[in-house]
Amino acid sequence: MWVNIKRIFKLGLVNFWRNRWLSLMAIIMMTITLFTISVFLILNSVVETTVGKVKEKIDLTINFKEEATDEQINELKSLLELRSDVKQIEYISKQRALEIWQQSKVKERIKSLVTPEDNPLPRSLQIKATDPTQLEEIAAFLGAEKYSHLISTISYQQNQAVIKRLLNILTFSRQFGLLISLTFMALSVFVIINTIRLAIFTRREEIEIMKLVGATDTFTRAPFVVEGMFYGLFAAIFAFLTILGLVRLVTPQAVRYLGDIGFSARSFLGAHLFETFLIQLLLGLVLGAAASYFSVKKYLKV
Repeated sequence: MWVNIKRIFKLGLVNFWRNRWLSLMAIIMMTITLFTISVFLILNSVVETTVGKVKEKIDLTINFKEEATDEQINELKSLLELRSDVKQIEYISKQRALEIWQQSKVKERIKSLVTPEDNPLPRSLQIKATDPTQLEEIAAFLGAEKYSHLISTISYQQNQAVIKRLLNILTFSRQFGLLISLTFMALSVFVIINTIRLAIFTRREEIEIMKLVGATDTFTRAPFVVEGMFYGLFAAIFAFLTILGLVRLVTPQAVRYLGDIGFSARSFLGAHLFETFLIQLLLGLVLGAAASYFSVKKYLKV
């Protein structure tokens, strides 16, 4: 048994080297396949990270009138905390609002107009929803007539169109990214299978001779399957090195324009280095072996 396995691997390696130009073509196509799949997996991770970061920044702020008492504000805050769609509430006092104002990026001349003695900044509540799409329901609740004597403005009402548009863009980008990923994967698999079929087609006479001299289907097919696995092995290595180099090359530019979001591709790859290569390797081995297995099948009927 071990002798047969050794012979099969030797034949697979010999075939791989003897037909090195076709092997090179198959490896290139498989490298492109694995590279494409990996790029879209990483891009999907970046989109998910971006969506998460943007959602964290979407909130609702209610500003209170001067005549609203602290007791009334605390009562409303406690009522909001009981809602399942409210994730977090932060109370901003006049003193805290002044600190935020002083840290803002405005000219000192304008900053000096607001002082502790003359502080027109309102008290407010900053509310984060469990899901940003629920902000509209929270805003509707706060916009009821019974709170009109307490609340002067609700930020969601002012930014409603912008928030809805942003959420729609994020949802579309996620769905579009998934669709593009699946489309490219399907096209790539189709191309690589046909490339391996072409490589095996050039050796159809060799397969027929092996069958005529009494070789079993398994022994005839096995070297081609091993050869396909060699395609996958080298393609996985090349695809991984290409991805690694590309991410390191592009990250500085992405960080410059996108800030922390641009760093997510590199951080994802760094955190999942072994998993990324393992996925590429397994995909390469399975794709190469499966494509060779089914491609040689039609020539076994002699």
